[in-house]
Amino acid sequence: MRLGLYRRLADLTSEQEREAFAAELIDRFGPLPEETKQLLDVTAVKVTCKTLGISKLDAGPKGVVITFRDDTLVDPAQLMMLVRSRPGKMKLRPDSKLVVMGVPAESKARMSGVKALLRELEATSAVTA
Repeated sequence: MRLGLYRRLADLTSEQEREAFAAELIDRFGPLPEETKQLLDVTAVKVTCKTLGISKLDAGPKGVVITFRDDTLVDPAQLMMLVRSRPGKMKLRPDSKLVVMGVPAESKARMSGVKALLRELEATSAVTA
């Protein structure tokens, strides 16, 4: 049963599907443990990254590094404006990786920060067009 649930979780492609899956888990097993909530959050981040054309996202206590695919939907001009609006907090490296400093060290707060960053990137992408 557990493997089947993991497979279903891996196949989720939208926020609505993730919420429906979480509701089903709550109906079947009761309140979700913190680890399951974190797994659902990570799945949401992965779906957003795939949609935006992000090939890799590393988040640690020192910051976040985002690697974009060549076919990313994030508009480079909008991304540069975002980076320029946050001097000392964001920078775009020569290898086209976005580095964001000042991310909270605590894991829950870091996840919230990553989600907020991805929402900002969505706003600068062709996804919202």
